[in-house]
Amino acid sequence: MKQRNEFVKLAAAAMLVATTFATTATAQDDSKISQEAVPQANESCFYEGEKIVDNLPKHEPSKREQQILDKTIRVINRFESQKHAFSKLDQDNNCKLDRSEINRLLSYAKINGFTRAIASGRLISRYDLSNDGFVQWREFHFAVEKALAKQAAKELADEAAKQLAEESVKTSFR
Repeated sequence: MKQRNEFVKLAAAAMLVATTFATTATAQDDSKISQEAVPQANESCFYEGEKIVDNLPKHEPSKREQQILDKTIRVINRFESQKHAFSKLDQDNNCKLDRSEINRLLSYAKINGFTRAIASGRLISRYDLSNDGFVQWREFHFAVEKALAKQAAKELADEAAKQLAEESVKTSFR
């Protein structure tokens, strides 16, 4: 029982620290993200290598998950390049993004602390194609490219639907 109480106290302290960190991180002006100094990434991080096999789950993300993905893509697009974004997020320069580094990306995207804690784990499990518990450059690049392609396809479909609706209105008035 005493160990349980100590564990509860430790968990409460950790939550307090995480909440304080989250509040500080979200209070930062995200327009300065790409202007901050970026540690020099090891060029070997950006090894392209063999093609990544798309073994992502075939189910579509929920509406909330899609909103989080869209916000993170908007943050990544603020950087000069995907490599610049990856270098900025990879704080320990180990060529991998761990949960805390993914949390940083989510804080830039203004995802709140509780949701961020859940989302970081889900993002890693969804995009960690090598199953090593990290998101490596190739996995990061693959995920971003896939999200960008999906956004572009949605924009094209929306534009086509809009044009079709306009044509339909024009023909109905003739």
